[in-house]
This record gives sequence, C-alpha cells and structure tokens, in this order.
Amino acid sequence: MKFDFPIDKIELDFDLEGQSSIQLKINERPVSGNIIPGHLLKRYNIITIDFTKVDPKDTSAFARLKTFKVNDGNFLDKLKTLDYNVNKTKHPDAVSKIQNNLYYLLTTQFSISNFPRRK
Repeated sequence: MKFDFPIDKIELDFDLEGQSSIQLKINERPVSGNIIPGHLLKRYNIITIDFTKVDPKDTSAFARLKTFKVNDGNFLDKLKTLDYNVNKTKHPDAVSKIQNNLYYLLTTQFSISNFPRRK
C-alpha cells in the first residue's frame, strides 16, 4: 500500500473475540498499544499483525480489524483490497497468501510505503 504523503501515525483498532490478543509490529519492532508513531516509519515498512490465542483449537477466538487510519484519514476500504502474507514459520500448513476480509486467525504481514519527510 503506497501513500504519497508523509505519515505522522498509523492507527489500527481490533475487536477481539474469545481468549485472543494482537501484537502490532513495525519493521519487526513491537509497538505498544494500537498506534504506530510516524518516527518509527521508514520509506518502506512491514506491519505485522501477530494474532495469538490461548487455545490453538479454539475456533471462536479471532480478531476483526475495525479501524485503519493513516494520520486521521480512514483507509479501511483500501486495506481490504490487499492480500496478506501468512507467516509460514508460525503456520507451516497454511497457504502463503490469504484474501483480506479484516478477520485475523493467523499472524499476517503487509507493507506500507510513504513519502518521507524532509529533514
């Protein structure tokens, strides 16, 4: 996903069902909370949504992305068009890409590039 403007922050907000949790990472660096501050961003970035659940067999545990904001603009519909790369290390039996429906049952990644700020 490409943005032709500088990014000050990225906000992702999830509804969690069952005994599950989400850990966001930007370029393999864990992020505290659900906002990725702009100073952590590079020109090309990998956002990882690390979904975990207490019981791997619990089919009622999942997460649904309800907010995807860049700066203060809502880009949830744009995000829906991206396929996700599945972390094959954590999910060796899964396919390598899945269609995005904003529901998370696996650890997934997507990329964002942005127009860098002038220094």
